[in-house]
Amino acid sequence: METSCPASPTEQGILFQSRHGEGAGLFHTQVLLDVARDIDPDLFRRSWAAVAARHAALRTCFPDPTGEGPSRTVLKRVEVPLVHEDWRGLDEEQVAERRRALLREDHERGFALDRAPLWRLHVARLEQARYQVLWSLHYVLTDGRGQETVLREVERTYGALLAGTPLDLPAPTPFEAYADWRGGQDSDRAEAFWREELREAAAADPLPVESPAPASARLGHP
Repeated sequence: METSCPASPTEQGILFQSRHGEGAGLFHTQVLLDVARDIDPDLFRRSWAAVAARHAALRTCFPDPTGEGPSRTVLKRVEVPLVHEDWRGLDEEQVAERRRALLREDHERGFALDRAPLWRLHVARLEQARYQVLWSLHYVLTDGRGQETVLREVERTYGALLAGTPLDLPAPTPFEAYADWRGGQDSDRAEAFWREELREAAAADPLPVESPAPASARLGHP
């Protein structure tokens, strides 16, 4: 079973730029983690499945069957998209090259916005008790703070599964709560407020940057 509702204004803006803007790839987030411990593949997958079951964002996609605008569709369940590789035996230079290739290929692959989940995992074993984990996701799902929440919950869930102890996490706030709040706002009043605030503005303030950052400095790029 799945549920659907209109995409929020913020989501609509991100989705429009993702589909039509030249900077669509900027919304592809790559979180690269160095894990200095053993990882049980089954428990790792189960941990992500448990967290995805808690958070609707990790089960969300944005189909647009009519062409009149995307809807926010949440699936009841998703399979954890997880790939494992063994990089033991590679020297540091080979690992670095493999990592650059992985980031590049993952970024070029992108995401189909009408199919969930809009995230995936790649786990590479580097040494006996050292792993590299790449969590790749579309920014429309969550911001940096939300990413921290997900990773923290995965860590706690994995620890509980490994120890065989119960895990008690607070219930997450459903997106519907935000949607209800957003739907109850007076957009005409908000527009009037900002028109008054900006009434004397002659032009937009310039951004405090002289030029774009070089490609090598952008997060997630080789």
